Amino acid sequence: HYSTISANELMNSSVSAIEFRSGFGFSGSHIYNVIRDNIIRPAPWSGYGIVIRGKHNIIANNTIYGNRMYNGIVTAGGDYEESYNNTIENNRIFDTRNVAISASAPMNCKIINNYVEGCSGGLWLSYWFGGGGYNLIEGNRFENIKPGRWAGGPYVIGIDCISHNIIRNNIIANSSGVYGVIFNPNFDPLRPIVPRNNTFRNNIFFNMSKAAIKIRGPFICGGVSHNGVFYQNIDTSNTFDGKPIYYLTN
Repeated sequence: HYSTISANELMNSSVSAIEFRSGFGFSGSHIYNVIRDNIIRPAPWSGYGIVIRGKHNIIANNTIYGNRMYNGIVTAGGDYEESYNNTIENNRIFDTRNVAISASAPMNCKIINNYVEGCSGGLWLSYWFGGGGYNLIEGNRFENIKPGRWAGGPYVIGIDCISHNIIRNNIIANSSGVYGVIFNPNFDPLRPIVPRNNTFRNNIFFNMSKAAIKIRGPFICGGVSHNGVFYQNIDTSNTFDGKPIYYLTN
């Protein structure tokens, strides 16, 4: 708890450069830590740049030269817990072989003003036993993103069953073979969950080979049609190659 790791240059790591992790039953116990102003230059095809499980943590102003590492930044909650009130801000991440930022069950987190380039996927918001939501994704720029982790299609931002997020003022550009944003429901017939009520404002998509937004659905579980994945708040302040995006319901 309450640790600060700052102003270091970490080189040739083969697993994780910085990692806060606990065993089963204790995950999510890392709170109020700060990881900032570090430079990470891992060995080729290594594991992770920064991994932290817990709450109220800040990851800011780090530069990660991925060198085909797996993920740049990973945040996670504990067993059956959300990753709560974490901030990922002003980081620069390059050249990961999977998604640059992976946030598991994020709740009330901020992912703001990051720059991601040349990675196989930009940002992944995933659920854990239905947890997560109410996050702010703002001011990030994603460039030259390539296909990576699948969520019903390759993506720059993947939103997996996470609802009530605000996604605004982001730039997604110059990326081939990926959708800008994918909304991905959980097709488990025992626990069908859909991402809904996400707000999109002032996002800019340009020079993309696929659609700006892909929504998977509806789907039928137990004889019930789950259409909630279409309940998103997307207005014409969002643009694709300078043209407004029209998202019409009903």
